[in-house]
Amino acid sequence: MILNLIDSGVGSLEAVKHLINRCGYKPNIARSVDEIIKNEISVLPGVGNISEMSKGLISRNLFDYLKKADSKVIGICVGFQILFEKSEEDHEAICLSRVKNDVVKVNTLNSNMTPRMGWDYVMDSQLNTIGKYYFAHSFGVGSENVDAEKKFFSKTNTNILAALFDKNICGIQFHPEKSHQQGEEFFQNAINYLSDA
Repeated sequence: MILNLIDSGVGSLEAVKHLINRCGYKPNIARSVDEIIKNEISVLPGVGNISEMSKGLISRNLFDYLKKADSKVIGICVGFQILFEKSEEDHEAICLSRVKNDVVKVNTLNSNMTPRMGWDYVMDSQLNTIGKYYFAHSFGVGSENVDAEKKFFSKTNTNILAALFDKNICGIQFHPEKSHQQGEEFFQNAINYLSDA
């Protein structure tokens, strides 16, 4: 199976490429819409600024493809955040609006946290711990007002969304590429979910 690895200009491309390889898939690096293999899952990694990611996707003609409801996307970190409607990081940034809700500063959700760096346990919606993952972010999404088939939460911060699976998208706030075997397993679960969608 081939996975489109979207190069917006701000992603942790090499680390996610290695993650894709470790999971037994072949990455197809797509720097423009012409390089995307249609009907395959697209992985959108991102580190840094959401505005720069948005501009990169638009300038490379990738934005409209990823915005389509039928395009299957796994967003990681900033790639997760851009799936929402808007972000406090930059009110001018154009987001994909695949999920209703806004990205806010994490200290709005938890006053003891900005930025959020380090390992945390993640739970599913039945509050079962599914693993320990590496987080690095200053902005995030509150878990209460997000409608998704599957939602995952940080054990120490249940009001902050750690990940979601819904229809043709999987969003992951933490870094599966830095989370060792448990990160690989979670990433594989996202692929399985989208393959069945």
